[in-house]
Amino acid sequence: MANSLKVSVHNAAVQIKHNCRAFKEETDSIDYSLSSKNSYYDKNGTEVPVSYNFVSFYRERIADLCKPKKRDYNSLVDWVVSLPKDVKEEEKEKFWTGIREFFKERYNSKNIVGFYIHRDEPGAAEHMHIDFVPAVKQFAKNQDEKNRLYSERDEKIKDIKKIATEENWTLSEMQAEIETAKSECKSAIKNLKLEDTGLEKISCRDVMTQKELKEFHPALQKYMNSYLRRKVGLHTGITKSNGCNKTRNQYKLEEKQREIDTLKKVVTRFYSAALQLAFEKAQSDKSSSTISQKVTDIIFISAKKYAEKAGKLSKEFSTLVPSKMIERVVEREEERFQKSQEKATRQNCNTRI
Repeated sequence: MANSLKVSVHNAAVQIKHNCRAFKEETDSIDYSLSSKNSYYDKNGTEVPVSYNFVSFYRERIADLCKPKKRDYNSLVDWVVSLPKDVKEEEKEKFWTGIREFFKERYNSKNIVGFYIHRDEPGAAEHMHIDFVPAVKQFAKNQDEKNRLYSERDEKIKDIKKIATEENWTLSEMQAEIETAKSECKSAIKNLKLEDTGLEKISCRDVMTQKELKEFHPALQKYMNSYLRRKVGLHTGITKSNGCNKTRNQYKLEEKQREIDTLKKVVTRFYSAALQLAFEKAQSDKSSSTISQKVTDIIFISAKKYAEKAGKLSKEFSTLVPSKMIERVVEREEERFQKSQEKATRQNCNTRI
């Protein structure tokens, strides 16, 4: 009954504006004439008008946080909770209040951007979007201690070079001693304990972990049972029956397979067209000896062209269309071409007779 979406820093404002209906989209899934029935709440769970500036609060919050080095990082999480069918009309308000309290406790109210109840999507049940910034405490190794270790390493390297000059060490002996000093410094820094810097950082990876996704639904179910003092159909177990939450590698493998399937469709669509083009050119040259090379060249040129359109390299295409397959097609089409030439020759002979 609940699912989450990680939103990048470049798309976060658009996602928030979509949730608070700040602009109209060209879509059939939203009936904007019903948007007046929607409800919006700030980080404290207080209902606010549609004109409330959720984006401004989001920007103020992330301005106070340390950010990852990479440009395209996830700065917002969007949870969606649907209203269960067994919640009565008179219980709706209490149910949504319980949902807001749960998220405020779980992800800290200062990180909550807003709560949005949507009742303007005819094809979907009444549901709530919860946007929050994934912020955690920042821990780091003591910079002064790291600087001290780096200084000791540099002094040690100077001493090694001085001794190497005085005692006429070989270059390899000196380099070995320097590498040992560097390795010892690296090991010492690695063993330093992490300390609380007193700052917070944006880290979707640390908040939306595999453990969090696994424990979220049972925790929400338990909380709402206690809040409503009865059992509601939030945690249906569908995710578990589908194989639980998937790992990152499983998602990557599935994405790769979808890309390969897409490429196969593209190649299949243009494969016959490439063959037809090849044989039209071969027939115009009236030379059967060049057919094999022309077919092979044009097939691979076309394949590379459309494979690049699908975002793939030509070498990946070669794994989908093996060379043996190309050879069989070429042989078959050569036989067809030779038979057509022989037939044409016989017809010419009959005409002369």
